[in-house]
Amino acid sequence: METIHWTGEQDVELTWENTRTIGLRVVKYDSQSKISLSGAVFDVYADGAYLTSVTTDDAGEARIDGIREGAYIELIEKTAPAGYEL
Repeated sequence: METIHWTGEQDVELTWENTRTIGLRVVKYDSQSKISLSGAVFDVYADGAYLTSVTTDDAGEARIDGIREGAYIELIEKTAPAGYEL
């Protein structure tokens, strides 16, 4: 947050720079019924180093943000949703 004190005597120019955030959306669904599956747990690796772990929500989705541009991303499903096997 930045505070600017403006007296009204002269113009003030404000500039903001937006930075693009690279993200990844994981979608898990049943291969036959196409129903979204919650509770799948994935370990996420960037360039071979562990980054985070994500779990799919009720829509069968999980999001990974903050990925470095050009990184090699690897997902390993660690836990299948209830009633499913890896």
